[in-house]
Amino acid sequence: MHRSTLSVGRLATPFVGRRHDLGERSSRCLQDLVRLVEDFLDQRVTPAAMCQFERALQKLLQGFGRTTLEWTVNQLEPEELPAQVCLAGEC
Repeated sequence: MHRSTLSVGRLATPFVGRRHDLGERSSRCLQDLVRLVEDFLDQRVTPAAMCQFERALQKLLQGFGRTTLEWTVNQLEPEELPAQVCLAGEC
């Protein structure tokens, strides 16, 4: 077994303030990543296993990128919406 004794929780960088939510999401992704790698290392390496690992890794990283983008764009939105919105002279 190739399992690390290093805790996944210690690998995550602590986030504070509004970045706390992103930190939690990042920690979950990192835990999933470590689990994926550990599971791959615990099995016999075959071309099929390598292909499955690559696809799972790509899916996990794509999901993390999507989550990061979503969180970032949501930070651009104002805390409170204006009471009235006007466009081309109409409110």
